[in-house]
Amino acid sequence: MIDVLALDRTPNLMPVVATLDPARKVEILKAHLRHMPDGVWRKELKKYVEAVEASNRARNICGHSMLIERDGEILLASNAAAKLFKGLNRQTKTIDRVSIDDIRGDIKRAQEAFYHGEIVRENFARFADEFRIKRRSKRSARD
Repeated sequence: MIDVLALDRTPNLMPVVATLDPARKVEILKAHLRHMPDGVWRKELKKYVEAVEASNRARNICGHSMLIERDGEILLASNAAAKLFKGLNRQTKTIDRVSIDDIRGDIKRAQEAFYHGEIVRENFARFADEFRIKRRSKRSARD
C-alpha cells in the first residue's frame, strides 16, 4: 500500500498500515485503481487485488467452517445460521458446500498471488522513488 499510494515514509506509517484489516487494504487499493490510467501497471495491480480478495475469501471459508463428509467427499460447511441461509439453494433444497479440492486450488492461487505481489510491489516501489525525487526537486526549486 505504501508504494502503490506513494506515501511518504515516516516512522509511524508502517505500524499504522500494519494495523489495517487485509480486507480494508484491498478496498483501498481497489479505490486507487479507479484513479490510475489504463495500462500495464493498472492491469497488474487489478489482477493482484482480485487474487488477494479470492485468497481472503478462501481463508475465511477455512477459518469459519467445519469439516463434514458427504458421499465420501470431505467438505467445508458453515455452522452459522446466517451463512447456512445465505448458501441455501432454494431450487435444489441443498446448501452450498466447498470441497477440500477447491481449497487446494485456492491455496495454489494464493501462492501465485503472493509471488505476483512481489513484482507489483517492486514496480510501484520504483515509481514511488521517482515520484519522491520529483516532489523533493519541486520543493527545493520553490525554496
